[in-house]
Amino acid sequence: CSSDLASRRVPAVSHRVLHQLQTQARPPELGDTTWNKVLAARLQISTEDAGRRITDAETLGPRTAITGEPLEPVWPNFAAAQATGTVGAEHIRITRGFFKNLPATVDAQTRAAAEKDLARTAAAFGPAEYRKATALMTALLHPDGDFDDGERTRRRGITIGRQHADGSSSITGTLTPQARAMFEPILAKLAAPG
Repeated sequence: CSSDLASRRVPAVSHRVLHQLQTQARPPELGDTTWNKVLAARLQISTEDAGRRITDAETLGPRTAITGEPLEPVWPNFAAAQATGTVGAEHIRITRGFFKNLPATVDAQTRAAAEKDLARTAAAFGPAEYRKATALMTALLHPDGDFDDGERTRRRGITIGRQHADGSSSITGTLTPQARAMFEPILAKLAAPG
């Protein structure tokens, strides 16, 4: 449907506008301390949505080198597919997860080739089929899984969510095997119901 294609093209325009804004001003000049807060206030959206838009613009939008020369997007093939409306937000989210889980040992040339192949695949398939394609690509590029200490160290971390009205907070994270072995007995004793 042409309206779906048109709505998928909108972020590509937003990326260019955001890039221009960021090259011409700083957040304090626009009334806040961060770009997330500036966008959230101006567009009346959540700071999480603003952060996602900024992250997408950094990956899919135009860039400028320190010397001032224009650079292509980090994901040029996805940027082109988004500009034509052949990929949507779900494809971008799946791709972001793919690259996040790709080990640091995968070289830049292989990453660029994967981005090109995935962009072509995303343009041809819906999100469910595309998710399967990214899983296959992960298996091909990283067949042994994440069993080395360097990858574990790169991925470890804990995020504490916003505090709820009752004072509690959600927590998510990735623990190394050693941290888990230390943490499980603590939870067994202290996190029991009651």
